[in-house]
Amino acid sequence: MTLIRKMAGAGSLLAIAVLVMGVFMAQTASAQPTNPMGVYGLTGTGDVVAGDVIEVFVGGVSAGTSTAVEGEGWIVEIQDGSTGAVVSFTINGNAANETLEYAGFSTQEVVLTQVVGGAPAPAPTGNGGFAGTTGTSMALVLALGAFAAAMVAGARTATRGR
Repeated sequence: MTLIRKMAGAGSLLAIAVLVMGVFMAQTASAQPTNPMGVYGLTGTGDVVAGDVIEVFVGGVSAGTSTAVEGEGWIVEIQDGSTGAVVSFTINGNAANETLEYAGFSTQEVVLTQVVGGAPAPAPTGNGGFAGTTGTSMALVLALGAFAAAMVAGARTATRGR
């Protein structure tokens, strides 16, 4: 009976450690950019005026947005992309004529003009993934906590005197 109590005690200790570490160390991971690129433009050049929203797409996936400011312009820092991928743009949701080839660790100026009668911008796809910026990470912490509580309850049942 002593061996069972020791094993149950070790299980309880492990469950409590997992619970404590899960609660205090839970956070969302953010990867550092590995191949960044900057694109920018000035207001008053091309079809961009102050207040326009510029969205940048790399390989058809949204990579960021910026609002043009009077006398300054707009800039989008693309965090990661594949060298050689097509970089395209929209102005207020309307396609722009210009495209670039993705070149990491560079910055390029673009003078944007709108496509007349162009197709609308692609719909946003959200940010999928296990450790996103939503409540997924906290759901994992809650599940680990429930598991730890069940382990403690099981250990207590095994060590309970008859």
